[in-house]
Parts: sequence; C-alpha cells; structure tokens
Amino acid sequence: GYLLVQEYLAGNAFDTRATGIGTRAFAFRRFNPPNDFRASGSGLIDWTATEVAEDAVRLAFHVASVLGTQSLAVDVLRRDGKPVINEISYYYEGWAVHECPGHWTRRAGASLEWVEGKMRPEDAIMEDFLAAIEERRTSSAPLWAGQLRGSPSQPLDCEVQRLARTPGTAESAADQIARS
Repeated sequence: GYLLVQEYLAGNAFDTRATGIGTRAFAFRRFNPPNDFRASGSGLIDWTATEVAEDAVRLAFHVASVLGTQSLAVDVLRRDGKPVINEISYYYEGWAVHECPGHWTRRAGASLEWVEGKMRPEDAIMEDFLAAIEERRTSSAPLWAGQLRGSPSQPLDCEVQRLARTPGTAESAADQIARS
C-alpha cells in the first residue's frame, strides 16, 4: 500500500477549480462546508467570474501546456497569498463547468480575455477537435501528436467529417452526434 501525506494549508475558506480546455479556461470557487477544511464535493459553489483570481486561471493554462494536455482541471489553494496546486485531475464535472457564466481565453503576450456565455465542456472539446481536423485537411501540420491518421487528400470517413462541413447551426456538435 501507499501513504500519501499532504501539507495542510490553513486559512483557505475555498479552493478555485480551474478547468482548461484547449485555449479556454473555466473557473469557479468551491467553499468549505461548516467544520470542514475540504471544498471538493461540498456543493457550495460560487460561479462569479470577478471573484476568481486570474493567477489560478493562468496556472491552469500553464499546467496544461507543460503536461501537453487538451483538457484538465486544477484545484488551487493559497499559501502566503500565492497560488498552490492542490490537485490536478483529468476528470471534472461537466455540469459545474457549464454553469460558468463564460470563460477566459489565452491571447498573445499571455493576456487573458473574458468571453461571456455558458459553454458545455463537451462542445469546447468538439470545437477544438473539428478545428484540428480542418487544419489537418488544409495543411501538412501534424494533428495532436499524430493521434488521427489520414491526409488532406484522403479525408477521414466518419460522422465528425460531416459535422465539420455543417454550416453554422444553433445545435451543438455534441447534440448532432447524439442525434445521429
């Protein structure tokens, strides 16, 4: 067996859950229940974007970049006012991400831009996937570490290809796949 010992960081009434998906980050604060120090699973969530510290969002982008992931969540606490990663997870609750009133995007020069509007994480992942397929079709640039096989002259034969060609639609890509 294993024993995991973790430093207790006093004075944190909440953690910040920042979920990075491609060039987007969704974040919210999770508060500790009474007489407990753990915010995870409490259900006490504040989605107010102006209350989220941008350094937690930047940290999520940085971790995703270093690890080379397309999607991850980090739980951020504070030590002496500075952000500290408490946990990195590849799984997160989609409903909680969807409740965010918008998301941040990374721009050149490491600036962040707020984009208003809810978005399902599945749709963010699908948008990135379809954009990568389109880029693969129009250039010789490799897709995410060569995960997909094919070439611009030999298009992929799958449902995603049809969706990539579907002109703007009010229906989400995930809904289109579920329906077909």
